[in-house]
Amino acid sequence: MADSGLDLDSIEQLAGQVGHASPNGIVITNKSGAIVWVNASFEKTFGYTSPDLIGEPIEVLVPDDVKGRHVALRDAFAREPSRRPMGGTVVLFGRHRDGRNIPIEVGLGSLETADQVYSIAFVIDVTPRYRREKELEIYRRNLEQMVDERTEDLRMALRSTESNVKLLQDVLRSFSHEFRTPLSIIVGYAEMMKSMADNNIVDFDRDHEDYPALILDAGNMLIELAAKASQMTVVSTGGAVADTKPLALDEIVERARCRSAKLMRSMVSEFQVNLVDVPMVRGDEDLLIRTMDLLFENAAKYAGADSKLIISAEKRAGRCRLRLDDNGAGLNEGDYQRAFEPFERLGQKHGSVSGTGLGLTLAQAYMTAMGGRMGMEQSPQGGLRVWLELPLA
Repeated sequence: MADSGLDLDSIEQLAGQVGHASPNGIVITNKSGAIVWVNASFEKTFGYTSPDLIGEPIEVLVPDDVKGRHVALRDAFAREPSRRPMGGTVVLFGRHRDGRNIPIEVGLGSLETADQVYSIAFVIDVTPRYRREKELEIYRRNLEQMVDERTEDLRMALRSTESNVKLLQDVLRSFSHEFRTPLSIIVGYAEMMKSMADNNIVDFDRDHEDYPALILDAGNMLIELAAKASQMTVVSTGGAVADTKPLALDEIVERARCRSAKLMRSMVSEFQVNLVDVPMVRGDEDLLIRTMDLLFENAAKYAGADSKLIISAEKRAGRCRLRLDDNGAGLNEGDYQRAFEPFERLGQKHGSVSGTGLGLTLAQAYMTAMGGRMGMEQSPQGGLRVWLELPLA
């Protein structure tokens, strides 16, 4: 081994200087646990001077509640010394001269001489980090408490909302039923009055001859409104259940067209159906006809007088897309999604076109129940295209 050029006393002096220059606290104890040396950082950490500590048991720096256990741990380490690095998840505490406990990290090692083995501990005061961790723990607990409180508030609000929604649905369902009963009587008498006038059984003067037709139209409109409100209560509670089977689209479209014939004749000047060689789809017959009824009604109302409506279809990756094109004013692209929201009438709330804003909402709910989709886009006819997609049968 090469000679370092330093004698033993010089090496010990240099080692002492290195120890005192260390930013970490260092303490050395003998096998009985008595302190034999500390550096300046250790003195600063615990508030003692070296003369105060030399010869004292290391337990003067240990909190009272763990002194007894520390003696056993220290003796076990003295019998089988090893190197133990700093760090870990457990926070240790040392006893400061003023009596307070300070959080510390401790690394252990041993020093051997010819006649004795010494224990050496490297100590770091982690008070700033411990304080931050405790603050974070307090914040976390406060946050958890706030989350629990808000969750309970939301749970109570949800229960209240569910109760209110159920009450509203029950009221609306009852209202729809009770409303339609007298309304049907009014419509029935209006139909009878109109029939009697048309067949010259009764003679209305010129100023009153249109009254039966006006009463009849208004009554039918209110019956449709009540029906939509009733269906909305079913849809909103997940009650729209589909019984799917293979369906022919041309037959469905024709049946829906016949049901809407009166409305279509008064508003749509041209109605084209191009459904040649269209494959069968899987859907619910009743729900699909209801969907088509609602779309025909929507087109007749909003496409404008003397509008043109074209029905066509195309096959798309295991599905069939039915397209309804009109040549009306159409919609802005940003309104395509809004149009399906309940009670959304896109500027017609106080306009000349009557309605509730539920038709497209119901139609989309029916399509979803059948495992289908529904959307909008600009029509090649210059107006709006509404499309429906259903799986092939």
